[in-house]
Amino acid sequence: MQIRTSRLCTFTLISLLSLFGFAAQAGAQDNIFNQLGGSPKSRGKTGNAHKAKIAAPASGYSYSVLYTFCSVPPYCADGKNPFAGLIQDAAGNLYGTTEGAGGTVFKMDNTGHETVLYSFCSVVGKYCTDGSSPTGGLIQDAAGNLYGTTSAGGADVGGGYGGTVFKVDNTGHETVLYSFCSVGGANCTDGQQPGGGLIQDAAGNLYGTTSTGGANAGPLGQGGGTVFKVDSTGHETVLYSFCSAPNCTDGSYPMAGLIQDAAGNLYGTTTSGGATACNAPYGCGTVFKLDNTGHETVLYTFCSAPNCTDGAEPAYAGLIQDAAGNLYGTTRLGPYVSDPNSPCNPWGCGMVFKLAAGGGGGGSVSITLTSTVNPSYVDQSVTFSVVVSGSGATPTGSVTFKEGTTALGTVTLADGKASLTTTFTKSGTAAIVARALSPIV
Repeated sequence: MQIRTSRLCTFTLISLLSLFGFAAQAGAQDNIFNQLGGSPKSRGKTGNAHKAKIAAPASGYSYSVLYTFCSVPPYCADGKNPFAGLIQDAAGNLYGTTEGAGGTVFKMDNTGHETVLYSFCSVVGKYCTDGSSPTGGLIQDAAGNLYGTTSAGGADVGGGYGGTVFKVDNTGHETVLYSFCSVGGANCTDGQQPGGGLIQDAAGNLYGTTSTGGANAGPLGQGGGTVFKVDSTGHETVLYSFCSAPNCTDGSYPMAGLIQDAAGNLYGTTTSGGATACNAPYGCGTVFKLDNTGHETVLYTFCSAPNCTDGAEPAYAGLIQDAAGNLYGTTRLGPYVSDPNSPCNPWGCGMVFKLAAGGGGGGSVSITLTSTVNPSYVDQSVTFSVVVSGSGATPTGSVTFKEGTTALGTVTLADGKASLTTTFTKSGTAAIVARALSPIV
């Protein structure tokens, strides 16, 4: 950067100059497992197992259909259209949700016998105040209570599309812990339509995402989605509202659940948004981190590579994390395919990705060096600022600001940012360089 100082007004000449060698922060992170022990008692509608076995001797595995839904009349009383995966208790019982016809929470024993623990939209009311259409999976606590979300229903003010966080105890009794869109605001500022499952910390707090709602409007007009917390009393806190950055570069419309490391940091994906021109103005999604102060960092923006060879639109599946802190997930689309005969034309058929701790996952990085006053006057304070952003983990380390070979000062990066205020005693043009010093890994 060149900055001109003078005792009189003068012209502006700006040239950005950044030399860098930032290192992304690394550190081993532990996974939080979302299923604890317990074996709830069964009650409610039951269905018979429909078993089919197919031998696969070459692989050493055999395939069995344990149950076929919509086998109990009327209106598929045993449930239909399961979207999410299953959890299992110590006794081998399986638990899950179905989305269709209002939705259910079900249990299946190890013989394939299904029991409907709860049927949603069973409370008399205009908008299914007990919730409807669960698309996420369940978690279970040590007492056998099940927790999940519904993408619609609830006692909201938005016409029945807010969704809920619910609990089903081991007697089959359902409790709505929180109804979304129950706070006023054009965008349902408390969140709307949770599509993924939940995680729970040691204190019993529940964490998840809503695909819309929040304090900021996204490209489609409604809120860009949230990360939320519901405590053991049912009090909801919005930890982050997406589309907080211009053009939703911080991400928008998260549909999957979260994971949490031992330090309390939350990790997830957004289906849209990010700092690329992909599918403008919507973006192709992000991997994000949210620390326990509510600060969000975009760890990766999809479609950063030409033709989206790095993938696009991580949707419903969410992330997993290994002991080294590496993140793994899937994208619904990518890479772009130009062959008209390809079954994946044009957006590709999706990918499995790894985002390596310490920045090994790659991605675009932008570095900006700016000054508060340019041109400035002699003896006038000037603040130089460096902002490092992009698809890798948040950079850490120290930055030295120099005028030619003269060091003006060294500042430690905080959240990828550093600033230095100084004054110039002579008129003329000064070339300012920001250089990384002793990066921390």
